[in-house]
Amino acid sequence: MVGIAIGWWFRHSLSPYWPALLAVTACWLIVLFWKGHKRLSLYDRSFGTLHSFFWALLGCTSLLHAYDSLQKETHSCASVYRGVVVERMRLGPRSATYEMALADAFISDRWQRCSENISLTLTPIKGTLPREGDVIMFYAPLEKPRNSGNPLEFDYASWLLRKGISGTAFCGNHYRHCSAADSIGIYQAAGIWTRFRILTSHVRHRLTSLYAASGIEGRDWAVLSALTLGDKRGLDKTTRLLFSETGASHVLALSGLHLGILFMMLFVIFSPFRHSRSGRVFFCSISLLVIWSFSFIAGLGVSLQRSALMYSLFLLMYIRNEQGISLDRLSLSAIIILLISPMALMDIGFQLSFVAVLGILLFQPWYSSHQPVSRWARLLMGMVFVAVIAQLATAPLVAYVFHVLPLLFLLSNFIVLSSAYLLLGGALLFFLTLPCDMVHLWIGHLMSAVVSGMCSGLESISRLPWSSLEVYPSLLTMLLAYAAMTVLLLVVTGRRFRYAVMSLLTICAFGLSWLHDRYGRSLPPEIVFYHHPSGPAVHFIHSSSHSVLWSDSTTFSNVENHMDVFWKTYRMSPLSWKEAIQQRRISEHQGIVAFDNTRVVLAQDSIWRHARVKTPLPVDVLYLSKGCYMPLQSWLSLFRPKMIVLDTSLGTKRAEAYKTQAASLHRECHDIRTDGAYILSLPPR
Repeated sequence: MVGIAIGWWFRHSLSPYWPALLAVTACWLIVLFWKGHKRLSLYDRSFGTLHSFFWALLGCTSLLHAYDSLQKETHSCASVYRGVVVERMRLGPRSATYEMALADAFISDRWQRCSENISLTLTPIKGTLPREGDVIMFYAPLEKPRNSGNPLEFDYASWLLRKGISGTAFCGNHYRHCSAADSIGIYQAAGIWTRFRILTSHVRHRLTSLYAASGIEGRDWAVLSALTLGDKRGLDKTTRLLFSETGASHVLALSGLHLGILFMMLFVIFSPFRHSRSGRVFFCSISLLVIWSFSFIAGLGVSLQRSALMYSLFLLMYIRNEQGISLDRLSLSAIIILLISPMALMDIGFQLSFVAVLGILLFQPWYSSHQPVSRWARLLMGMVFVAVIAQLATAPLVAYVFHVLPLLFLLSNFIVLSSAYLLLGGALLFFLTLPCDMVHLWIGHLMSAVVSGMCSGLESISRLPWSSLEVYPSLLTMLLAYAAMTVLLLVVTGRRFRYAVMSLLTICAFGLSWLHDRYGRSLPPEIVFYHHPSGPAVHFIHSSSHSVLWSDSTTFSNVENHMDVFWKTYRMSPLSWKEAIQQRRISEHQGIVAFDNTRVVLAQDSIWRHARVKTPLPVDVLYLSKGCYMPLQSWLSLFRPKMIVLDTSLGTKRAEAYKTQAASLHRECHDIRTDGAYILSLPPR
């Protein structure tokens, strides 16, 4: 894991000769192992060190190989592509984004093989959306995944790469379905794993349509589909936020909880067969078939991969009458997943899943010595123990990534866990009773009532005071939180004085870091030219408590929603341009802004079209946005900028024309559309 993490952090700068270093290390490891048979005491320390170094190199090399395989050559000019629709990733009010498995591209007057997965955004034709498995032809330029470059934004490009998507394209309505003859050949040419994903997607959509046919609709249908089949396409932002704020979002992400409930059902149903070895073999075979079938139908996410692997190892040991889940099996499942997909380590689902199980396993010995004697009390306390430890173990990571810390998670988990047992059991009966319409519909109405009750209960919890906290911890605070948890575990299990002292020191360090994140964060003076689709937006930041946003009224509210994490992390509340001018917080005249000894020209054709000056005015930034049509030479006859910034609202053709003119005049130019947001750091006063 350390090697994979190092490879990811330094993926842009590491040498391509790492595989050779890995081979040399492996050879030297074999030599030490061979010589160590006779004199192991002379080589044990060097062998252990080299062994650890070898695995770190293996992880780093596998990550670099996976990353390099996604760095496909893209064509900036628009071309015709054909491919298979694999999955619908996002559905907006006017567009939809799909994962496409490309088959070929029409380049240089002939079709060329093009095997890669991309993200395609299109506008539906006559309201009709493509479905998984459709073969379409589209015309668009193919680009590499890139971020907007705004401060503290979500790393969308890395997220796409971790999903195996190496390019993005926008075709609008320039697409059509291929003919039946071409579709068959292109679909058959797709990989086996791609076709299997499409098949499981069709099965999943067929099962969710059965929910809708039984009268389950709206939010109840969306939550039930996500909780039982892993289909989260119908969940809206409000529902996701409700589950996140109450600490119940894990029930929507299929993981070990759902497989555990399914396994317990199988354990009870096949209890008569578990008394002999042949019976255990039969039970384990059926359980493995059901667990992996459910995992594949639900999409086989990273958390499901981990859970299915661990239950598979448990069942294989159960045949030998060995029970329990150990750290060795958790480590083995992690190694298997990372060998297949090294980038899974950076997936938040992988991290949350393994951290939760690791916390449960580490605290299990302490709980075993304190659990009650009564069978029912032990069952109830076991559920509470698992919920509490899993929530505490993942709390720092959840706070760092999702910026929410649920405080009433015990109450919400009691509701969602009891509902999850009823819904998963009900879903199993729902599909088994398809031939019996009356029972089938009755079970559907009962499940809909359970979902409604669960959501109503979570809404009641979310309205309680201090149900959750909105937090923005730093990476250091998150690491100190886990350090404090580790030392507290040593105190509980070891009961030594030195552990208590270490615990006190780490808790103090965590508290100081938390206070710094809460009250001590400050931004240096800077000007941020945002990359935003709604329109031009420039943020003049003097300090965290004094900043001004230049934009129109519509863009201001959109930027506020888009930059929510950045503003709340530094506790900023920018003034609008009109308020800043009225309060004399900023100086502006005909689009020329003077801010902290820096001059920025917010260019407007209507003001400067007929202007003439003897000497161009020196400025720091010339910002060209929508409505600017004057040639760059005309602007440079008025101003002498250190940097020319082109906003996304200019349009692609206009921006390319300005970039060409800037290159011919040897002027520095920053295109926000291609290079991301531009941040100008200001000298401190």
